[in-house]
Amino acid sequence: MASLMRVLWLSSDATSNMPKQLRKIIPDLGTHSNLDDCVDTICSISSIPNSIILVVSSSFSKQTAELIDYLRQLRAIYIYCCDTSEYVTWAAQYSKIGFDRVLNQEKDLIMRLTSELQETTIPVKDAKYFSHQSVIC
Repeated sequence: MASLMRVLWLSSDATSNMPKQLRKIIPDLGTHSNLDDCVDTICSISSIPNSIILVVSSSFSKQTAELIDYLRQLRAIYIYCCDTSEYVTWAAQYSKIGFDRVLNQEKDLIMRLTSELQETTIPVKDAKYFSHQSVIC
């Protein structure tokens, strides 16, 4: 069964190298520098529950979690930051983040995303709900 997932990156840091690194494993990575635009994208690209993974830089993390943790389209929210100690306890209160999705190492983030994408399956019949499709085998 194929897995149809979207991964989005949200950061105010235009100089970050992370989107370039993520595109090596996720060619159709969606990138945003504005929270409202990102929420609009999440709501418009899928109505399938648990079909989107969001990676957020620390600059948007708290604001994002409070606003969108409840969205059924989101499978997970990863926080990519310099200092995990600042976010681990706080993140545990959100079901789609948790302390284990707060990361500060590029290789750890890529490994976790790769693993999650490989383990996640959404029935192909639900693909019609995506306006932008990505097939991960």
